[in-house]
Amino acid sequence: MNEIKSLYKFGGFRFDAQTNTLWRENDLIQLSPKALELLKLLIEHHGEIVSKQEIFDKVWADTFVEEGVLTQNIYTLRQVLGTDENGKQLIENIARKGYRLSVAVIYEDFEERRKDVETKRPRDDARFENAETYVSPSRRRLVSTSIIIALALSIFSYVGYRYFSANSPEIPQKQTSELKFKQLTDTGDTSYLTVSPDGNLVAYTRGSDIFLRNLQTAGEVKLNIENAQKAGCLQFSPDGNSIFFGTLNNRDKKGSIFRVSQSGGIAEEITDNVWTGFSLSPDGKELAFVRKFPNENKQSLIIKNLATNTEKPLKTLSLPEEFYWNNYPAWSSDGKKIAMVAVNQTEHFSRLFLIEAENLKETELKPNFRNIEQIVWNSDGKSLIISANDDKNFQLWKLSIADGSVKRITNDLNSYLGIAVSNDRKQLVSRQRVYFSNIWIGKKDDINNLKQITDGTSRNDGLNGLAWIDEEKIVYSTNDEKIRDWNLQILNTADGTRQKLTFDSEIQNDNPTVSPDKQTIYFSSDRNKQSRIWQIDAAGKTLKQTTFGEDETHHFPQVSPDGKFLYFIIKSGRSSTVGRKSLEGNSVQELSGKTQFVPGNFLSLSPDGKFLAFQNIGSDANSKFQLAVISTENPENVEFTEIEPLQQKIQWSNNGKFFDFVAGNVKQSGIMRQSIEKDAKPVQLLNATEASIFNFAWSPSGENLAVSRGQLLRDMVLLTNFDR
Repeated sequence: MNEIKSLYKFGGFRFDAQTNTLWRENDLIQLSPKALELLKLLIEHHGEIVSKQEIFDKVWADTFVEEGVLTQNIYTLRQVLGTDENGKQLIENIARKGYRLSVAVIYEDFEERRKDVETKRPRDDARFENAETYVSPSRRRLVSTSIIIALALSIFSYVGYRYFSANSPEIPQKQTSELKFKQLTDTGDTSYLTVSPDGNLVAYTRGSDIFLRNLQTAGEVKLNIENAQKAGCLQFSPDGNSIFFGTLNNRDKKGSIFRVSQSGGIAEEITDNVWTGFSLSPDGKELAFVRKFPNENKQSLIIKNLATNTEKPLKTLSLPEEFYWNNYPAWSSDGKKIAMVAVNQTEHFSRLFLIEAENLKETELKPNFRNIEQIVWNSDGKSLIISANDDKNFQLWKLSIADGSVKRITNDLNSYLGIAVSNDRKQLVSRQRVYFSNIWIGKKDDINNLKQITDGTSRNDGLNGLAWIDEEKIVYSTNDEKIRDWNLQILNTADGTRQKLTFDSEIQNDNPTVSPDKQTIYFSSDRNKQSRIWQIDAAGKTLKQTTFGEDETHHFPQVSPDGKFLYFIIKSGRSSTVGRKSLEGNSVQELSGKTQFVPGNFLSLSPDGKFLAFQNIGSDANSKFQLAVISTENPENVEFTEIEPLQQKIQWSNNGKFFDFVAGNVKQSGIMRQSIEKDAKPVQLLNATEASIFNFAWSPSGENLAVSRGQLLRDMVLLTNFDR
C-alpha cells in the first residue's frame, strides 16, 4: 500500500492507518488494538470479502484463538460504526465466506494537509492538536524521514507495541528508550493475573477458571481444580510450585484464600473473611490481607503467619476511609514494608502509605493522583510501580519513595490495571481495559428487541444510574469522557433531544430518582466534598441540598409513593444504615431495627412504598450475595434471600411480587426476574448476547425498559524495558 495514502474516509469516519486510530469528526474512538487491526484489514480490502481464515492469519498470526474472538470484535466494530442511511450495517457478514466493509472508502488529500501544516491555518481535522498516537504491533517499521518532513511531524523510531502522547501538534516529544508491549490474550474477559517468580509463567482468570500461560512457548492450559472455586486475586508461591487464589470479586462480598498446586488438584483453604486482594511475603511465610468488620464500619490490614495461624493487625481504618478493595498489599523485597492504598468515600481520593511490619511505623506518600489501583515494588527497592489515573484513564507510573516524584511508563487511551512483576522486575504483566455504555430502550412485550438511543465509545451513559421521569423521558448519569465528571442529563426517547441538568467538573452526580409528581429529581452528589442527597427540578433551574450531617455520607435516594419521605443509605464511622427523611420537615430516622443488618451499595423501594431492598454485608452474611428486604413500617421484619447478580442493583415490579436483577458475565449478561415467594427460582427476561448490562430501569407503567449496555474488554499484556 502507498505510504502516503494512509488516511481513509468512510461513512462519517476517518481511519489513520499510520497510527491505527479511528475518528468520528473530532472525536477519537476508543477500540482495542485487535479491533483496530481488524478494521484496518477490512478497509484495505473495502468492497471485497475477507475470509475468516485470512483475518485469523493476519490479525491473530501465530496465536490460537477461538472463532468467538472474531465474532466479539466484529460485534464491537458494528456497535461503533453503526448503519448507513438505509439501516444497513457498515460491516457485512457474507454467509460461509467472510466479512466486508460495504461503504465507499476514499483517501484523504495529504497534499492539502501538508499545506495546512505549513501555513498553520485552521483545520477541521483536530486530530493533530491533542491526539495520542498508537503504533500497531503488526506494523513494526520505521517511518521514513521524507514523510516526517512532508507532514511536519516528528515521529521517531517505533519498534514493537508502544504508545506516546503528541504534546505538540507538529513535534511530539521523543522518548528516551523503548517500552515493549506484547499482547497475551484477546478474548476481552481476562480478570485477575499474576506472574511466576522466574518470569516464565503467567496465571490469570477467565470466568471462573484459572489459566496458565508459558511466556516462552505461548502454550496455555486450564488449571483443573477438583473443588472448583470462583477465583479472584492470584499469586504464585515464592518457589513457583503453588498458586494462591482468592474468591473475592466484589467489594461487598467477603471471600476466602485458597492454595492449589501449579498442576491443579484439590484446593486448600488458607483463611476466610477476606475483603480485599492479598499478597504473600517474599519468603512465603506470611499472608497480608484486609478483614472487614461491617457492624462496626471498620477494617484492619492483617498479617497472618501461615505456620502458626496467628494474626497481627497492622492498621485499622474507620469509615468514611477504607482500604481499596481491589488493591493488594505490596511487600518490599526484604519483607520489611508493606505499601497499601486507602480511599476516603467523602472525597473520592486515594491515599498511599507504607507500613513497617515490625514497629508499625507509617509513612504517607503523596503523589498527585485521584485514584490508585495497584502497587508493586520496583527492583531498586526505592520506587514503586503503580496503576493510577491523573485525569482520564489508569496508566502505569514509577513513583520515587524518597521525594514522591513520578515518571510516566505508559501513555495511551487504554487503562492499565492489575500489575504483577517477576522477581527480577524485568517482566511486568498488566490488564488493559476498555469500556463504554450506551442506553437502549424497548417494550415489555418485545423485550429482546431493544433499540439503541445513545452512541459512542468514550462515554458511559447510564452506568452510574438511570431512571424514567415519565413514559418518554429518562434521566441518567454520564461522565462526559472523564472519569470524575459525572453529570445528569435528560433524554427524550421520542425525539432524541437531550437536556443537561448539571454542569460540574470534578464532581460525581449519580443514582438519580424521580419524585411521584415528576417535578423533582433527587440524586447523590459529592459537590461539597462529602456525598449528600441533592435535588433539582426537571427543568434544571433549582438546585439545593436535601440531606445534611457530619462525618457521614449519603447514597442511593428513593422517594416514597406519596412524596412525603426520602429513603437513603447513611454510611459513617459508627454504622451503615437506612435513613428516612421527612420531606415536609428536617427530621431523619435511622431504620436499624433490632435485627442487625448492614446495607451495601444500592437501595430499592417497592412501588407501594412498603418494602426496602438492599445488600446485607453484616458479619452474619456469608460469602454469597445476601439480599435483605425490610418493611418500612416495621424494620425489625427482615427477610434474606441469596442471589448471584452481576451488578449491585435490583428493581421491583409494579405489583411488588417480583424483583429484577442483572446476571451473567462481562461478555454476555441478562435480566433475571425473581419472585419473592420462598424457594422460587429466577427466570430470564432479557438475554443480551455479546454485551454487558451495567444498569436498567422500568418506566412508571412497567411497559418500557431502559438499559445501560455496552462493552467491557479486559486483556492481558506483557511489558518489558519499563524501568527506564
